[in-house]
Amino acid sequence: MVIGDPYVIAVIFENIREWNDDYNYTNGILAFSMDGILFPGEALNATLSGELRDLSKMLETIPQNDEVFGLEKSVSFAKLYDMIFPEDWWNEDGNPEYNITPMTLQDKKYYIFAVGSGDKVRLLYAKIKYDFEESRHYWDDADIHEWVVEREALNKIANRLKNLTEADLDFSD
Repeated sequence: MVIGDPYVIAVIFENIREWNDDYNYTNGILAFSMDGILFPGEALNATLSGELRDLSKMLETIPQNDEVFGLEKSVSFAKLYDMIFPEDWWNEDGNPEYNITPMTLQDKKYYIFAVGSGDKVRLLYAKIKYDFEESRHYWDDADIHEWVVEREALNKIANRLKNLTEADLDFSD
């Protein structure tokens, strides 16, 4: 199923029957299309019933921050990362609302950060690496993509996802 316009912003998901042992969980693929570019570029097994519900909530709560919105993309990505995952995490709370990445993507080190300014939302997304010794991600050689969309486009996707998950959509077909 495609929700949204793939050449603007869309969430793409599909139940894969062969990945479901029972009907307690709904496993399938989950991806995004931003400006016609699929992200991530690989099929990942997602628990759709939970991921779609969480995604609808995340899309509704993207914070406004004009300063970060206007920064150069790699600087903005770094700033958002530090706001979400502060280096001094034991003394400082992060702001997860800038992170709209479903857990399935995070498990594979794909991240999508979002920041608003007025009626626009800037999406920054990349596959990054993790340094276990430093307990931090790094993206020195990552290809960071960006896309600016109308907040209304994300709100429509969030509402549609919310309606689907509240209706307890039967993905078993």
